[in-house]
Amino acid sequence: NSKDAAMMLLEKRQRSIEKGEAGLRPTMKRRDYRLPLLVKYYKPKGLVTSMRHLNKKKGMEDLRSVVSFAGDEFELDLYHPIGQLAADASGLFLWSRSGLITRQLEDVRRGVVTVMEVEVWGTVNTPVLQEALARGVTLGVTGFEKTYSARVQEAYLVPDSPLQELRSRVIVCCVDGRAKIPAMLERCGYKVAAVKRVQVGGFSLGDMREGQLKAASPQEEAWACQ
Repeated sequence: NSKDAAMMLLEKRQRSIEKGEAGLRPTMKRRDYRLPLLVKYYKPKGLVTSMRHLNKKKGMEDLRSVVSFAGDEFELDLYHPIGQLAADASGLFLWSRSGLITRQLEDVRRGVVTVMEVEVWGTVNTPVLQEALARGVTLGVTGFEKTYSARVQEAYLVPDSPLQELRSRVIVCCVDGRAKIPAMLERCGYKVAAVKRVQVGGFSLGDMREGQLKAASPQEEAWACQ
């Protein structure tokens, strides 16, 4: 019956995905098209990086809207999201159809470096901040604290920020606690205005537009497969 046929199709799709192949046999006009192993997405602020979320606030969408938007070009229903990115952050988000690559990218022991671009209010004392983040910032509730470290690549004033409301842009990279960078800066005395993830290992946001989907380049895929 149709239910059994659907189950067989889903099982076949899952086996193909686990092998790093496309989940479904392409149609005749798409037979020469190879689905990328990974897809990059410029996540806008306000999007929850989950396929289903319980937040009922107005305007809070989840990744199902991205799957629908992708359509036939990327067939994101054959992919799964890699990790998470805070709802109040924007920037690079990855989709994968290889379970092995996903596990490697999410494994902190692999040393995958994440680069965040954080805007803070006011000016930044770069040497002091560099020393504080390198030494480590302790976060968490009493009894469950953890110390995170990071490295400041550079810090500079945002060119178009008015003198009355100066903002600075801090480029920070780290491996462990990459989602904690805004909290680390807050602990160091800086009020965070905006957060954007610009790089994950060999994957770069580049000149992508907010909301855009883009296939990972051959060089990026080769890096992920190493």
